[in-house]
Amino acid sequence: MLLASIFLIPTYFVKIQFHDFKTNIFEISVFISLILTILSLFSTKPRNTIKLGSIWAFLFIFSAAVAIFLSNDLTKAVGIFKGWFFVPYILYLLIINIFSKKDFPKIAGAILLSALLVSVWAIMQKFGVRHFFSNQNDSELQSFLNRQNPRVFSIFESPNYLAMFLAPIIFISLMLFRSLKKINLKILVLIPVAVLIITLYLTDSRSGMIALLVSAAFLSIKFLLKKQNLIRYILLIFIILITGNAIYYFMKIDIHPSSETGRQKIYSYSTQMVKAHPILGVGLGGYVESLANTARNDKEFLVYFLPDALHPHNLYLAIWLNLGLAGMILFIILLAKFFINISEEFDSDFNVIIFSAILTILIQGILDTTYFKNDLSAIFWLLGAMSYLAKKPDSKIIHNLAFSISRTKFILDW
Repeated sequence: MLLASIFLIPTYFVKIQFHDFKTNIFEISVFISLILTILSLFSTKPRNTIKLGSIWAFLFIFSAAVAIFLSNDLTKAVGIFKGWFFVPYILYLLIINIFSKKDFPKIAGAILLSALLVSVWAIMQKFGVRHFFSNQNDSELQSFLNRQNPRVFSIFESPNYLAMFLAPIIFISLMLFRSLKKINLKILVLIPVAVLIITLYLTDSRSGMIALLVSAAFLSIKFLLKKQNLIRYILLIFIILITGNAIYYFMKIDIHPSSETGRQKIYSYSTQMVKAHPILGVGLGGYVESLANTARNDKEFLVYFLPDALHPHNLYLAIWLNLGLAGMILFIILLAKFFINISEEFDSDFNVIIFSAILTILIQGILDTTYFKNDLSAIFWLLGAMSYLAKKPDSKIIHNLAFSISRTKFILDW
C-alpha cells in the first residue's frame, strides 16, 4: 500500500471533503498505509522495533507546528501544516519502518511511473491536446499553451511547478536503472527517464534545467572518478565544459522579461520582510498577506505580480519567513544530517544518486520554492527517508537513543 501512496503523490489535486475536513487522494492513501502498519504491529507477537527517525526531522516539523500560531489565519495555517509538513512526515516515518535500502528500486519504480504519466500528459499539451487535459477557464494556464513556444504544465498550476516535481525524480529513477542487470531492461528504464528529461525541457524552466545540469555533472564526475584513466579524465573535461556553457546559456537568456521584473521585486520585498521579522518570520501561510503589506505603495506590483506571488521564489527565504529563524536553523541541521547519513557509504551508487536528487532540490530552490507544495514536500521527505535508510548500519558512531513501552522498542536517531 505504501508504494501505492508514493505513486499517488501527484493526486493531491483531487480534493475530497468530509463536512469541514478537507483532504485529497494522496493524504488518504498515506493514512490508510499508516493504519495498516499500526494494525500489523499489534498483530505480531515478537517484540516490535519502531524507528522514530531523526530528532532533527521531528524538531523541524515541531517548528512548523509552532508557526501555525504566528499566522493571522489559523485555518489556512493548519491546512498548510497538514498537507506540507505532517502528512509528508508520516510518509517519512512509514518508509523508514517498512522499507530498507534494498527496496530503493521499488520506490524509484513507483515514483518513476507516476512522473511518466504526468509527463505524457504534459507532452500531449505540447502537441495540442488541450481541451481535456487543461482547465479552459484558467486564463493564466492557457497563456502558457498559447505562446509561440508553449510551456507545458501537465496537472500542475504552472510549468515551474512541473519542473520542480520532475527534476529530483529523474535522479531517483536512476536507482531502478542501477539495480537491473540485463541491458535490455536498463534500456527500457532509460526510455521513461528520457521522457521526463524532455518534459522538463518543455517546461522552459531555467532553474529546473540548471539544477538538472549541475546535479548530472556531479553524478557523472563521481562515477567517472571511480576508475581513473586518461579517457575518463578527457570525458570529465568535456562534461565540465559542456555543463558550464549550458548553465551560462540558461543564466543569460532572458526568456520572460516581465516575469524577471516580478521576481526581482519579490526577492527585494521578501528580503525586507526577513529584516522586519528576523526571529519569528511571518507565520505559516502568512507570506502573501505580509508581502501585500510590504509592497502596499507599489501599485504595479499589487496589480500584475502579487496574484501569482504565493511564495518568494526561493526555498531558503520561504523557510525563514514561514518558520522563523529557528525553523531555518533546523532545516540546515536536517540537511546536514541527510548528507552525513549518505556520506558514511558515499561509494554506494544509491547514496550518490540520493545526494544528486537532494542537490537538485537545493539548487533549484535558489530560484524557486521547492518545498511548499504537497508533492514537493512529499518528495523531500521521501529522499530524507532514503538518506536515513542509506546510512552505514555498522557505524561506530552512536546514532540513536532507544527506549521501550510495553513490548515495543522505539529508536530515535540523533
